[in-house]
Amino acid sequence: PRPEDFFLESDANLVKLHRIGINALRANPHLVAFSSTHAITEAAFQGASATNLFRELKPGLLDVTFELTAPLRWSLFAEPVNVYRGRSVRLEAVLVNEDKLRPGKYPARFRVIDPQSLPIWERTVTIEIPQRGEKQEPPFAQPVFAGDLPLNGPPGRYRFLATLLQGGAPQGGETELYVTDAAAMPGVAGEIALWGEDADVQRWLAANGIRARPFAASAPPGRTVILASGKPPAPGGAAAFAELAGHVAGGATAVLLAPSVFSDGQDPIR
Repeated sequence: PRPEDFFLESDANLVKLHRIGINALRANPHLVAFSSTHAITEAAFQGASATNLFRELKPGLLDVTFELTAPLRWSLFAEPVNVYRGRSVRLEAVLVNEDKLRPGKYPARFRVIDPQSLPIWERTVTIEIPQRGEKQEPPFAQPVFAGDLPLNGPPGRYRFLATLLQGGAPQGGETELYVTDAAAMPGVAGEIALWGEDADVQRWLAANGIRARPFAASAPPGRTVILASGKPPAPGGAAAFAELAGHVAGGATAVLLAPSVFSDGQDPIR
């Protein structure tokens, strides 16, 4: 509703992106340092710094940076983040330990909580921190759990939680994922035009009862929905994109499903 909201939402989105990116970096045992994600002052309107152009701290960024850079923390992952009901999600947990936990064995509990805050899955594992040797040091990050979980519960926000039951209090013990009920999705009326060669998209549309036809440049422009994916249709190149742009100018909506649509030889975004 206001221009100011764009900048406020941009700051909030930056916090989310920091959490995703640095969480993955901290989980990589081959990295011991990183700095490009910690720019202090704004430069070239990139939006990735801790302060804005007036040298004011961006809201929420200091708190998330404290959590993300903690010497003892969890890096948790749920893939995919959005899953249809009845499908499985891959859960992974990495313990980041920069010499905070001494060598030994530590019990940890992992849980998945549904939208009603009820636990639907739980697993307890024992994490072993190896002894330090003359030629070997314990890794800064070590995977401690990985597994697939089918989700048949109600749609909504789920949480994957990790707790170290004794010996330490890691930061970052939560990540989220979302379940959608495919049966509740609205139907697709009319016919979809397919621009490009993509057998997987054709099969998916047929399996979901969505009528589709090949894109025809000679068809009169109108309020058509065009899915663009795979290899551009003949004649390809600029001519094919000019035909697509002409239909968009005439009222059609084009959804480009994959970056590969733009590739041309060695140029992935020609």
